[in-house]
Amino acid sequence: MKIRSLLICAVVLLIPSFLYLLVTILVGPFFKDFDNTDFISYVFVIFVSSILIYRFKLYQFIKIGIPQKQLFFYVSGIIVLGVLTLFVMNNFSFQFSLNFEKHLIVRYVKIIFLAAIFEEIIFRGITFEYLESKSTNKWIILLFTSLIFGFIHLPGLFYFINAFIFAIFSGIIYLKERNLIYPIIMHSFYNLFWILF
Repeated sequence: MKIRSLLICAVVLLIPSFLYLLVTILVGPFFKDFDNTDFISYVFVIFVSSILIYRFKLYQFIKIGIPQKQLFFYVSGIIVLGVLTLFVMNNFSFQFSLNFEKHLIVRYVKIIFLAAIFEEIIFRGITFEYLESKSTNKWIILLFTSLIFGFIHLPGLFYFINAFIFAIFSGIIYLKERNLIYPIIMHSFYNLFWILF
């Protein structure tokens, strides 16, 4: 039963990525730049996913509360992880570049807010709680969701490893706190680092 639950979750977690690619391919020719196509595809995936979450009553697995004082320590940890990643990514050269051109605002909103909220609800919220309700070991769930999270961020091995490590960190925080607001805020800060540096 546990293997079956893991396989079902794997398919469900990968469907939004494939749906995103399909919509991007279909909508892409109608827009001049990728940012608009990307944003529309992502919003469409969130819309369809939201309908499915409502339809199958998966919202019962989402736990969001008001942040506590621990949030400062978690955000500090994610800042350290972000800075270390940036140093590795830029071959130890540190550059600050803030680019607020109009066409990039859409990308920034998607990356900082939509991606963080959506991915944390799906990966750390619904999937964790659903698999735990099926008596799956929490460390297996953590490893499983982190591997899939890394896989959907795959333009290369470095991105996979980076997303996998972030997902482990975010998952441990979720397991400790049982409150999605922590991973969502941490994810938003982490994505902000990728934009700023």
